[in-house]
Amino acid sequence: MDIGRKVYRTKFIEPILVAVLLFQVISGLRLAWTWSETTVDHSRLFQIASGVFMAVFILGHMNSVFIFARMWLNIPTDWAFATGLPTGLIYDS
Repeated sequence: MDIGRKVYRTKFIEPILVAVLLFQVISGLRLAWTWSETTVDHSRLFQIASGVFMAVFILGHMNSVFIFARMWLNIPTDWAFATGLPTGLIYDS
């Protein structure tokens, strides 16, 4: 994890990763908008709904990691952050 963090948080790689995620969100929402204007079957409707869900999830994840954890709390975004230590996700209020 420490080695991976050093690689994907470099000043060259991290902006590329953020750009790729934002491209995924924008292109996915555009596809969902285009497909929602036509008559769709159940499988296409599921694809549209899951794509919109993933767009919302990616934006929420980026917000919690970049804004909340790194800028606001100034804490590392490691396993402890993901599981809500010291109480954990289950016992945390």
